[in-house]
Amino acid sequence: MHDMRTNKLVFCEQLHRGAVNTIVSSLSNNIFTGSADRSIKKIDLVRGYKISSQMKATEAVYEMVQVFNLTVAGCGDGTILTFDNDTGECLYGFGVMSKGAVRCMKVTDDCSKLICAGDDNNAMVLKFA
Repeated sequence: MHDMRTNKLVFCEQLHRGAVNTIVSSLSNNIFTGSADRSIKKIDLVRGYKISSQMKATEAVYEMVQVFNLTVAGCGDGTILTFDNDTGECLYGFGVMSKGAVRCMKVTDDCSKLICAGDDNNAMVLKFA
């Protein structure tokens, strides 16, 4: 981890056994890393970059977004998994790609919809209820 303010390395440790494909931050001073090793790790910036929880995915994690207190992960098997940021528990999963991985996701500005696309060359819009 590189601090852009001081231009210095502040944290260097191997967190995953596979490639890190995506990194997102939350409003609660945490960073989430998604990896080819089928895991998501929550890193607490305030407590000295400690891993505060680990979430298991069904396949390699290619994309993640934050929605309120949730981490939404797009996986290599075409599923989207939604995790509670506090507990690390997987709340639900949804198959969105007919073949291949979920490669990109975007939450609308009003946080009412999730748009995702992937290897099957189709986009899907999910409405949050």
